[in-house]
Amino acid sequence: MKIFIAPILLKKTTSIKFPLSIDKGIFIKDFTTGERVKFFDMVIEFKALLVGIVGIEDYSSLSRAKSCIEVKVKDEVPTSILKEKMEFMNRTLKVLKRGSAGYFIGRFFGKKSSDFLPGTTTFSEINPLYGEEYTLRKNDAQELKEIYHIISKSKKDKTIMLLEKFILSVSKNLKKHIRALEFFSILESLYLPGTEHGELRFRLSQRMAKMLFKSKIYEEYKEIMRLYNKRSALVHQSKDTFTKQELNKLEDLTRASLKLYLKSPKLFKDKYLDKLFL
Repeated sequence: MKIFIAPILLKKTTSIKFPLSIDKGIFIKDFTTGERVKFFDMVIEFKALLVGIVGIEDYSSLSRAKSCIEVKVKDEVPTSILKEKMEFMNRTLKVLKRGSAGYFIGRFFGKKSSDFLPGTTTFSEINPLYGEEYTLRKNDAQELKEIYHIISKSKKDKTIMLLEKFILSVSKNLKKHIRALEFFSILESLYLPGTEHGELRFRLSQRMAKMLFKSKIYEEYKEIMRLYNKRSALVHQSKDTFTKQELNKLEDLTRASLKLYLKSPKLFKDKYLDKLFL
């Protein structure tokens, strides 16, 4: 049996029971003392390499993790499948909600117990941007499983690209103005899928407000229009006026839209979008 473990900085409410089964052979579970010793019992050269990549502070935080993601597969299953499952999990956690869970790395424990494999090839972080510790609550468990299932089965080029762009937009060390542009790139791809020209700001804001909100729709429409004006100033005048709170809002809108697309892609067909007007 091949086992791949990645510790994560995660809080959970008492209503969440571990191990939490996400899919066949993949769990979120308590990171036991024995597993912690085994995970961090590494040769000096590798420890130095890891510290160099993630930094001593993040390495220290990770070593105190109380939860981990565990993937189990049979020995004959290619190790690449382990990495693929971990990448699906990385994307799922980022799409599910905002929160900082530390560097998404892991160690492979199998016949070659000293082998090391990163959870993702880029050492992506689970949205460390705003410093809030990732927290799982009771109502997150089912949605977590649902999103993982959708992401792991996604084959469409558009879906894969949208996920990759979103992972980039919420990853560490991305400058604020690039983050804002990535969010709008995703939103435009979702709400303006056609090649028609016209008042893009008007149609995007109108469609988003109608799709995402059940009350105060006109107020939300005006707010999205205001954010789009800031996007235009950034693109056409190289003027970045986005605040942290506005980026939070933009991230929330993008995450909600992406979740809706993953669960109900038909809602984002031109035929349906054309019906969304104030």
